[in-house]
Amino acid sequence: AAAADVLADSSAADLPFGALTSFLMGAHLLARDDPAGALPYLDYAHRVAPLDQPIADVYVATRLPRARLDEAIAVLAARAAARPSERGIHARLASVLADAQRWDEALAAVAAARRAGDESLDLRLLEAEVLARAGRSAQAIDAYRLAIVAGAWRNDQAVLMRGALLAEAGRADELPELWREALGANPNASRVREAALRGLAQMGRDAEVIAIAAQGDSLLEAASVAGQAREAAASGDLEAEGAAGAPADFSWLAQASTLIVQHGGAQRAIAALEQHRQAESLSAEGEMWLARLLLHEQRWDDGVGVLRAVLNKRPELARARLLLGETLISRGEMQEAEAQLRRAVALAPNDPACLVALVRALALQAGRTGAAAARGSAQRAELERLTSLAGDLVSPDDARGLLILGYALRGLGDLAGAARHFEAASRLPEVRRESLLQLAACQQERASYQEAIATLETLRREFPDDPTVANSLGYLLAERGVELGRAEALVQEALARQPNNPHYLDSLGWVAFQ
Repeated sequence: AAAADVLADSSAADLPFGALTSFLMGAHLLARDDPAGALPYLDYAHRVAPLDQPIADVYVATRLPRARLDEAIAVLAARAAARPSERGIHARLASVLADAQRWDEALAAVAAARRAGDESLDLRLLEAEVLARAGRSAQAIDAYRLAIVAGAWRNDQAVLMRGALLAEAGRADELPELWREALGANPNASRVREAALRGLAQMGRDAEVIAIAAQGDSLLEAASVAGQAREAAASGDLEAEGAAGAPADFSWLAQASTLIVQHGGAQRAIAALEQHRQAESLSAEGEMWLARLLLHEQRWDDGVGVLRAVLNKRPELARARLLLGETLISRGEMQEAEAQLRRAVALAPNDPACLVALVRALALQAGRTGAAAARGSAQRAELERLTSLAGDLVSPDDARGLLILGYALRGLGDLAGAARHFEAASRLPEVRRESLLQLAACQQERASYQEAIATLETLRREFPDDPTVANSLGYLLAERGVELGRAEALVQEALARQPNNPHYLDSLGWVAFQ
């Protein structure tokens, strides 16, 4: 592009002999990712024509990444001295001087830019940045304030830098006003919103945290509605248009609730959300987070009540039905849980969380009525279909989902499918032990005894003090009639940790029998 600028420049014909050719050769080598080869040509071109702007720009650019700042500064300073009224050259010089930590000279270049008529917002921000990097915090705070007032409200970095400097200077009491003004001028400033939530939560200003988060969720929901409405109008899909308004997976209220819990406990978060709910200023997403917190605190009736209220107003919210269904499972209310989860899947057929929850509900019911009764039945066929759908959609990082699908398939007798899910889950550290134990059980049931022993040996190396692992390996060795002395030692080790465990006592009896 710079080469094209030189060729298009009317003064190119006046360049000294060889400058243009050398420049084009250097530009060609740069394009081929050969800066070392390009430098001699560009150096010659610049020495012959030091005031040609495109040549100087490329020459400077080749030096900046190679830590040759002094040469770049010399080139820019010569141009600035030769053309003091040229717009942009002084700001460029100031930026490079700042990179060289020559703060006073950088600020002098900023002043020269102003004398040249540069009153741009970029120059104000550059001055504030130089002051901040120079450690002149008080001046930097004022410079950022002037830049922000002049129109940098939409520059998240400027607001965040001023906030950081205020905090470092012990002026945190000025931060809430900064955040309010910034979000008022630019409500979509997500980084500022995040900083405001963190700061206000730390200050214990819970009501403001929830209010700012609720505003953010309202903007997300409005954007989602508008986007889905546009898609529906473009495709003529009236059903999609009716479903518009479902909240996105990301929620500012979720962030806010987590921060309040971190800084003061769930009760404070519940109180703040309840206050907004009573004022009818809490979104459906916010009410769902209130329900989650109530359930976390084992206030089951209150949590379920909030979820039912949400669904009375917004029956199309699949995630609310999902949460209600899973809560009802934990309360043993299986019939309604299944109904809620079926509705959730109907509303969000491609949501793996809804599918996995329904699989869990159906598998639990099949287990209660007897797995044998489910085999060959319509219930089994549905479980197989739903498990297959969920397996295609579940994330490889979803430990709980992978385990649930593995348990469901094992209950259906699909040991190969179950083993695949347990093996996938075993790659996740938080469920590795449980996953490998279940994988070994599947391998054993499939008569893949060597694989099962290898899996348990891996567990033994990784969890040498775990009695369940010791007992499982000891029992399998006894089952196969191999290494019976080691098998007895393993089971005895498990019993030493849990002397009255009936499973371990049974294993010891089996070892003795063998």
